[in-house]
Amino acid sequence: MTESEYNDVLKEIENIFGNADDSYSDFDTVYAGNLMMTRITAMVLFLLGMMCIVFLYSFILSKRLRRFSICRLCGASKGAVIFMITAGCLITYIISFGLALLLGLALNYCIFIPALGYDSFDLSECGTLFILTFAIYFVVMAVYISKFIKSSAVGIYRRSE
Repeated sequence: MTESEYNDVLKEIENIFGNADDSYSDFDTVYAGNLMMTRITAMVLFLLGMMCIVFLYSFILSKRLRRFSICRLCGASKGAVIFMITAGCLITYIISFGLALLLGLALNYCIFIPALGYDSFDLSECGTLFILTFAIYFVVMAVYISKFIKSSAVGIYRRSE
């Protein structure tokens, strides 16, 4: 609830019951403190989630480097291997993001709406989240591609054993 929504609700209550006491401010300081703590908690959880996503993407790419080094040893050009890494990462990202959306929607309609009584899954920021997590995935992928380009295929194969 925002401050303007809170003030609108207070005005409706005053219209119905009259003005009971003018000593309170329009926006309760306790509610504002709770709201700020909720926002800070959400930001911390979001940052922890982003760190977990970076480690997950890094793990997935590190497991695939051996396969890509074998392709390079068999004669694939660096461009072809970079294309395989990029296409595989893009497909993995889109499928995992789509599954996360479906799981979130399923949990929302099966658990949160019946238990809490309101829709807790807001899809209005889905595009922003997609772009933000894709940017993080792209950075991790670029780091692994740069490592792959700088190292020899034999060296990558030996490190992945």
